Formats: sequence, structure tokens, C-alpha cells
Amino acid sequence: MSPLASERVTVLGDVERVGPSDIGAARDAYLQVHPEAARYLELDFVFYRLCVRSARYVGGFGRMSWLDGASLAPRDG
Repeated sequence: MSPLASERVTVLGDVERVGPSDIGAARDAYLQVHPEAARYLELDFVFYRLCVRSARYVGGFGRMSWLDGASLAPRDG
């Protein structure tokens, strides 16, 4: 298959270091996905957050669109 026919997404946004008041929640969320990483978090480990501004979706050759970051944000409920 041609690489031009493959689906892909490019995410654009700002990366910020997780603040002290949010580290516990970030650590818990990370360990839910990667429980085997617990022993490494005590070392020199830093959490960062990607605040998505937009995403470029390419669904294959000739199929593409921009997505606004707000439309990609998780919704409560």
C-alpha cells in the first residue's frame, strides 16, 4: 500500500510541565495505562501536558481536514 493512502494525524499544541498540585493525578492516570512503570517514577521523572490547539487529519490520498482542539477535548458526563 502506498504511504499516501494511509491514515494519519498531526497534533499541534502547547506542551507545559505539570504543576505540583496536579502531579498526583497525572501519576495516577499514567500508572493506570502503564502499571509496570511505577518503579521508574521515583527516579528523575517529569510529567508534561499537551494542550491541543488543533489536529490535521489525513484519511488517505485526497481526504483531509483540520480539527479544532476544543472539539477534541474530553467532555464531562
